[in-house]
Amino acid sequence: MKRAVYVRAEDRPGLLRDLSDAITSLGGNIEFSIARKRENEGHFLFIFEVESEKSNEEIERIISELKEVKEVTVEEFPSSEVFSDYLKEHKTIASEISKYVHPSDFLDALTRMDEESRREVYHHIPQSYMANLLHISPKEIVEEASSEIGPRTLSRVLGRMDPDEVADVVQKLPSEIVREVYKHMEKESLEKVRGLLRYPPDSAGGIMTSSFPALREDVRVRDALRTLSLGKFEVSDVLFVVDEEGKLLGYLKVLDLLREDPESNLGRICKKDLVTVNPEEDREEVAKLMVKYDISRLPVVDEEGRLLGVVTIEDVADVIVAEHGEDYLLLGGLPKMEDYRYLTARPTSLFRKRFLWLLAIYLVESVTARIIKGFGVMISETAIIAAFIPLILATGGNVGSQASTLVVRALALGEVTPRDYLRIVLKELSTSILISPAIASVGFVFAYTISLDLRISLIVSLALGLVTITADITGALLPLLATIFKVDPATISSPLIATISDVSGLVVYLTLASLLLGVV
Repeated sequence: MKRAVYVRAEDRPGLLRDLSDAITSLGGNIEFSIARKRENEGHFLFIFEVESEKSNEEIERIISELKEVKEVTVEEFPSSEVFSDYLKEHKTIASEISKYVHPSDFLDALTRMDEESRREVYHHIPQSYMANLLHISPKEIVEEASSEIGPRTLSRVLGRMDPDEVADVVQKLPSEIVREVYKHMEKESLEKVRGLLRYPPDSAGGIMTSSFPALREDVRVRDALRTLSLGKFEVSDVLFVVDEEGKLLGYLKVLDLLREDPESNLGRICKKDLVTVNPEEDREEVAKLMVKYDISRLPVVDEEGRLLGVVTIEDVADVIVAEHGEDYLLLGGLPKMEDYRYLTARPTSLFRKRFLWLLAIYLVESVTARIIKGFGVMISETAIIAAFIPLILATGGNVGSQASTLVVRALALGEVTPRDYLRIVLKELSTSILISPAIASVGFVFAYTISLDLRISLIVSLALGLVTITADITGALLPLLATIFKVDPATISSPLIATISDVSGLVVYLTLASLLLGVV
């Protein structure tokens, strides 16, 4: 198991040797070490492999016993905390650490640092490493890095990336920086990037790559293999076959190509069981399609069947992770936030994203105040009625959220469509009819222990039963309506379902109480 250790100690002769000996005595094989001095302190970073079952606490204790050692931090490698702590003190080592740390782990370390420290670090990151880093970074990091290294250096960094990766990064940059970067880019690369930027970032065209092998149908197998051997394509395991107009005819896996007669024409031997998408197709639908047909490469074609690009399984893996994160936000009542990272998100950005949704929920929820005011006389004469309002509303919200979650999941997996609305309503009605009496019975007993009044207990019980049924059906129908109106069904989030259930539940409960108590 690899460990990362950061040691801060009073500088003295032989300290580095003593630290190395201590790690070696633990059975550690040191793969990387670096030492820097600041004033009278020595700062040491070690990456080592240790086969023994030594715990981090035990390693920390042994190193801490060395003379003049002030602070020891031991974490399993890779450790964003250890790297960020060391980078804060010594920005120039970024070039050395980058040789041993994956860009994703380096990004984690950057997000734990303050903005001022990050801006200093960017100047010490090698261009080849910066290319890998920017591609996976959120908007805030991309903007910071680009403003620090300047358009000329940034254009050289982008030159080390595939066109689809460049397009991803450019979409995160301010327009004024984009214009400056374009001035320094090669014409051929610029045309490819602009071609990809025509499509929304969350579409098939936005995530496809233009680096793939596509050869004419009259090309022979041996010539195709010679082209593939040059290794200049991002997609290298599948060859696509097109006609003279660039229309997709079929495909061949490279392994199958090796078994064919070298003199055969590609058009004669290619497979034609094609699955394709148009460039405007939503990336989530693209992911579903690739999972459904178990394919790793999905060609993107225009209306006339011309091959535009290819979506890879690596792209889809990123999509699945991104969509999963977006669904978490939507279910929490937050809008989509592209490339969102909590530690680097600006408070002003979070305010804009959160406030409008909170305001909308508040305005809908404020209807409950008017409802309660309308039944003010009854509540003032029978105050115990108000005590059960939270119970009724919470039950409706929970039931509605459960139904909504089940339907959203079924829609996401393609198990149902809006055309199945009648079957969905009947299923949820049947389910709620089973749930309703069970909850009503529990509610009756609970209400009686509180109120000692059979009429109040009956009102609470009946209200719980009715609210359960109405909330269940409402929660199931709202995602279907969202889908019909081309809105992500996950937008029908728990807060919205709960709010609608609050309003309807309050009307049912207070109306029922007013009728049975004879008070208006």
